[in-house]
Amino acid sequence: MKIAYIFLLVLTLTNEQIFLSDGKDEERDQLQVEYFTNTGPDGQSILSYPRQLSDDRKHGIIVWGPGGGTAPSAYEGIIRRLASHGFVVIALSVSPGDASKAIESLNWLSEKNNRNGDPLFGKLNMEAVGCSGHSMGGLESEQAIIKDSRVKTAILNNSGDLGHTAMGYVPADRPISIVYGNNGMERPNAEADYGNSAVKAPACLIMMDGADYGHGSGPWDGMAATIAWFRWHLGGEIYRKADFVGSNGKYINGPIIGHAGNWKGQCKNF
Repeated sequence: MKIAYIFLLVLTLTNEQIFLSDGKDEERDQLQVEYFTNTGPDGQSILSYPRQLSDDRKHGIIVWGPGGGTAPSAYEGIIRRLASHGFVVIALSVSPGDASKAIESLNWLSEKNNRNGDPLFGKLNMEAVGCSGHSMGGLESEQAIIKDSRVKTAILNNSGDLGHTAMGYVPADRPISIVYGNNGMERPNAEADYGNSAVKAPACLIMMDGADYGHGSGPWDGMAATIAWFRWHLGGEIYRKADFVGSNGKYINGPIIGHAGNWKGQCKNF
């Protein structure tokens, strides 16, 4: 009960003035977006956000981490999808896996939020931050939610701690999830990280099953789960809990829309 109370309190605090697109379908892009390459603190990142920023509600932030050896431009589809739902997205140039790039990028966005004349001046809620990423980008996200109090939730794509212990360090008021493929090389790490008995955070483990879903499945075929997760945990769409938690829901045993197979999800500590 204590965890649930803290979780609801955090939702209340972080969702004040958060903007989301009126269109709620996570399977589709919703708003037109701006998309900037060669930007960010190192000049090699990608920044995307709705073309029309809100005048009366602040925008939540998503930090996206690319997989090892993969440029952020490879994830243009999910970057644009996230931005089209109302988020300001910073895609890292590289994911070292220790949260250093994620934290550096959040500091850069904070400076833009405070800089008079910047397009993002006063538009960001720096306490409504989510992290996600593919493979090494997932490890970067997991470390960011552990190390930076601005990060309120994370969803890892085809990832999981190699030591199988990191999720046990995620604070009890910060929900975290892993989306992975039934045939992905990340599967043992994802399942062992989630299965660690020290995990106290609200956590979900969501497998893409019933087809050959490998190491690249999450950011492309499974991007809808990431969008829905952030609309729930940053955007305050509480009704989405039923899609993830329980015995029957879209990301528990529903079909993977537009692709073969089904979601196979489980959660704990909710």
